[in-house]
Amino acid sequence: MVWNNIFAFGHDQQIQRSRAEPHLSFSFKTNIVYFDSGALLAGDWSGTNFQIDWNIYFDSRSDAKGMSFGNSSLEKWREQGNDKNSILADPSFIAPKENDFRLRPNSPALKPGFEPIDTNQIGTLKQRGRH
Repeated sequence: MVWNNIFAFGHDQQIQRSRAEPHLSFSFKTNIVYFDSGALLAGDWSGTNFQIDWNIYFDSRSDAKGMSFGNSSLEKWREQGNDKNSILADPSFIAPKENDFRLRPNSPALKPGFEPIDTNQIGTLKQRGRH
């Protein structure tokens, strides 16, 4: 299960499925995928033994309508049962180029269910000013 993560600035591809399997491979939900190079998807996206939905995707290089989902358009990808509730939009990070991935209050990423976490509670105790 890969849920509620931010994936940003992958180079060649943002998400890769290495092979189709006879069981449910993975569940990818409520994630934000933000990129400016490479492709959104790579690998083998055949079959239906994976779940991918409720995500937000944004390619900052171009109009999101031209984004490819493997070898499919968004419409065909959705016809196959994938990303039916996902959206293509800028998630409205504070400053992604400076690695500030906090969301602005009006972020469209909140609609599909992404839940921001308090990053002040992440890391070692020393990093948070404790010894």
